[in-house]
Amino acid sequence: MHLRLATRLVPVFSHTLRLGGSIYADKPLVEAALARGESLGITPGGIAEMFYGYPQPGCRALEEYAVLRHRKGFVRLAVQHGAALVPTYIFGASKLYRRIVLPKVVEDVSNYLHLSIVLFYGRLGLPIPFEVAMTYALGTAIDTSHWLQMGPTPPPEVVDFVHNTFKAGLVHTFDRHKVAYGWGDRTLKLV
Repeated sequence: MHLRLATRLVPVFSHTLRLGGSIYADKPLVEAALARGESLGITPGGIAEMFYGYPQPGCRALEEYAVLRHRKGFVRLAVQHGAALVPTYIFGASKLYRRIVLPKVVEDVSNYLHLSIVLFYGRLGLPIPFEVAMTYALGTAIDTSHWLQMGPTPPPEVVDFVHNTFKAGLVHTFDRHKVAYGWGDRTLKLV
């Protein structure tokens, strides 16, 4: 988990996340962690992904969304450090809360500030998550260590290849486990 500037402004929240092993999502800190051989859990969709999903205009009730199509920075870092990438999908995470649809300008401001301005609610209209079973589905690891010999800056075609492999792996992981979770009628859409 990575911390952004916004979480630094909430003292108890940021301290709790750091105690759990989180680091700030600053490139130098992420690179240092990778150089030490640490495993990182990165959510490439970030704040933008919070705005996707039903009932957002253009989103369908039986589709899950991953903002991944143009997110390549995490792949580039993995290739630079020879770190394996493991496509992971968390079933049920999109159902923990319900979101109130806000105007598009709120999403733009959120992305600019690196701060999610989202109105959501859970049980009893409070910020208590709904009781939802969650399942973490892990895909096949993508080894990038053999590209280390290419130097510190991987060629764009290598990044594109690994990125496309990761995207396909995420969709495959979703499709492989969706029936067991009870979402056989759902699809995962990469945006």
